Amino acid sequence: MFVGDVLDMGYHRNGVGGEGFWTIIFRGHEHCDCAGELFVATYFENDENAIRTAVLRVRAIEAGDAQTALRGDRFHDELKTLVENYVWPHEVNDKVDRRAAIAHTRKKSSPKVSGE
Repeated sequence: MFVGDVLDMGYHRNGVGGEGFWTIIFRGHEHCDCAGELFVATYFENDENAIRTAVLRVRAIEAGDAQTALRGDRFHDELKTLVENYVWPHEVNDKVDRRAAIAHTRKKSSPKVSGE
């Protein structure tokens, strides 16, 4: 696993007719070489099974380093699962906030552990 705590995620479009994409802010999973690091991912959904995911280190961006991209394919499957299981805030409760919806999404996306 590469994706740890998901801090925020949202869907965007490039203008009226532009292609939609997801932005996901997360920390590296505790069991990977990027544990605790803050990342921003851009995930484009597609029908061709092509990997169209970019993952950037926030620390490097803040330092002005444009050579910050990581291999999006390492994160792609986990981010795809998050997107596919995204729980829109209005689906949970009219008064739920975005953070609670993301917590719901993460729980829904987590692999089941034996005995649960």
